[in-house]
Amino acid sequence: MARLLGSLHAVAVQNRTYAERFLELGASPQRLSITGSIKFDRVESDRRNSKTLELRAAFGIGESEPVFVAGSTQESEEAAAIDAYLAARARFPTLRLILVPRHKERFEDVAQLIESRGLPLCRRSSASNAALRHDSRPVLLLDTLGELAACWGLADVAFVGGSLTNRGGQNMIEPAGYGAAVLFGPNTHNFRDVVERLLSADAARVVHNGAELTAAVADCLAHPERARAQGARAQELVLSQQGATQRTIEILANLPGVSASSPGTTRAATVAA
Repeated sequence: MARLLGSLHAVAVQNRTYAERFLELGASPQRLSITGSIKFDRVESDRRNSKTLELRAAFGIGESEPVFVAGSTQESEEAAAIDAYLAARARFPTLRLILVPRHKERFEDVAQLIESRGLPLCRRSSASNAALRHDSRPVLLLDTLGELAACWGLADVAFVGGSLTNRGGQNMIEPAGYGAAVLFGPNTHNFRDVVERLLSADAARVVHNGAELTAAVADCLAHPERARAQGARAQELVLSQQGATQRTIEILANLPGVSASSPGTTRAATVAA
């Protein structure tokens, strides 16, 4: 690996841990740069963006209604979110719940789960939702693809799924970018660096099971100022980490043989990790 890495003009990595690993493998210190993670770039932070506003209107969510979004969920996590919602709704009757399963193959199963609990259901995919006409606050199911990023902008409290199961967690940067009070389970190894940053900034909370999720949702709703402060720290962290894409472009632009007029003519090599 040392000979291979020695032939590279630049090595751009996300963080110091990755930098140390590349140095141990033989990368040149003079050619190594820590640029940050491009996952933070282009993360929306404006809750008034057109896509989020469209979802709010489609689901009939009032501006003053608190919203609990459980997104990228897997089996068992939707049930835990419903339990948390029902417990909180007894004290906060205007609370809205939005469920967003990770895989489209489970949309029908989650719809049946909601109805099996005796709850009215409103599906994003339905052209006409009777529940919206007959019940002012049905459980909302986002059963379309590509809209979760905008949906996080509705969340006052956000639970990021795949974290109470063994999947390793899903992207918690998007709800953090909106300043939601972010919750996730203990199994988040797919986003270890992001999780460490959020937790060290007191910008997220770990819940280890359904009971802790119920308690955390209730706590966020009972202490909205504290929840908003947590969300503000999360949003500040996300915004402070942006810029990795631009830093990487600048490294590429300064490689031997690269010019603004002929970016494709270089023989130089680079690796980004």
